[in-house]
Amino acid sequence: MDHRVWYRDANIAPRWVETLRAAATALGWTEEPVVIRGWMNGAELITCIRSIGGTAEPGLPFFGWILAIRNGGRTEPIVAHAPELVEEGVHIDDFHGMVTLTLNGQQYLALRVNEQVFPGQVERALLLAGSSLATTLGLAALLKAKRAELFREQVVVYGADAKPTGLTPVAEADVILPDQFKVDLLAYLDRFWRGAELCAKLRIAPTRGVLFVGAPGTGKTLMVRHLLHRYPDCRRFLFLVEGSSAARALESPFRAMVQEIEATDAPAIVVLEDVDRLLDSGVVTAEFFLNVLDGMFQPSKPVLWIATSNDPTKLELNLLDRPGRFDRVFVFPGPGQAERIGLLQRYSPWPLYAGELTEIGLQCEGLTGAHLREACFAAAVSVAEDPARYVGILREEVRRVMRQHEQVRSLDSNVGKRQAGFVKVCLSPESTIQRPGPKS
Repeated sequence: MDHRVWYRDANIAPRWVETLRAAATALGWTEEPVVIRGWMNGAELITCIRSIGGTAEPGLPFFGWILAIRNGGRTEPIVAHAPELVEEGVHIDDFHGMVTLTLNGQQYLALRVNEQVFPGQVERALLLAGSSLATTLGLAALLKAKRAELFREQVVVYGADAKPTGLTPVAEADVILPDQFKVDLLAYLDRFWRGAELCAKLRIAPTRGVLFVGAPGTGKTLMVRHLLHRYPDCRRFLFLVEGSSAARALESPFRAMVQEIEATDAPAIVVLEDVDRLLDSGVVTAEFFLNVLDGMFQPSKPVLWIATSNDPTKLELNLLDRPGRFDRVFVFPGPGQAERIGLLQRYSPWPLYAGELTEIGLQCEGLTGAHLREACFAAAVSVAEDPARYVGILREEVRRVMRQHEQVRSLDSNVGKRQAGFVKVCLSPESTIQRPGPKS
């Protein structure tokens, strides 16, 4: 085999090979560099090579460092192995140009470049070069294994400029939902993971999508936080649409996330928060998004897509009613009496008697878990120095939240001209999505 360039799924531009060849000559290589193309960002590359005892130094040409446009809690390994890339509040996510790698006396080259895929949109490419195919593949294998070890356990966040709070694990018992609804949802996902590896071997598409819909505060985010830590062998990705910065980014963060998912050697969970906002944001076109869900890219390991939406009436039917995109739609109901009691127990810092729980639970019919959490927290703050008054203040806070809730829903309130979230809160998982009828 006399080819000197191997690639995964994209061409390697001849000018990149010439740049690597010139750098190799400058370093005194007598062998022709063998180039392979992979996917790893610059900070990960430097962190991984350092962690296995190697060095990484800017070479020629080197054009500069790129600050992080996302922060998904992935700085800990970078701090440990490449601390010069991290300062308070900011860290280096990538570089542009050439870096010389040295490991066990052997030199390698790494080139990070932009590749235009559409007018105005680029992808990032990493090219590794060694003195032979065996040595270059050997380095790639070491980097791949180390990357999985160092970065797998983090939740990788795309689309947001800042690290979101509240990604700590949530226990199954702390997700307060109707018992049968929660059992059915978790059983479906558990069955998928048990059978996904076998399906992949049988060439059945190892990807599935589920859509969580429901009014704000009904437990979708808590369930997502639980699922992000329920399957420890999975890589975890979270896409958030935060402002318009992601839409303005030169490199599409959604496309970058898809590439990283495709390149991973482990099963993956991908959460798309507020999928209706994602499609409206300009971060990704509807066509590309639907093609991804339809299997345009073929990951080697199972992938579970989880999308959430407060208002599914904004979603097109070709997204909701097309198996292979979102195979199951789970409608999160408002809490019934049993769930309201469970939520009051979960959020109250002091215990409540059974009679008090029943009484207050009946008073707050129609409120969501988010409403009950607010009432409990507000009451706790008010009586922090006199906890004996907690029950009485909690009753007052529940009434206040109820009044506020009714005011927002009222057509007489400016805030309530359009009801937030669901057009109709479905009270059972079998309920259908309600779409607005024609205007009279």
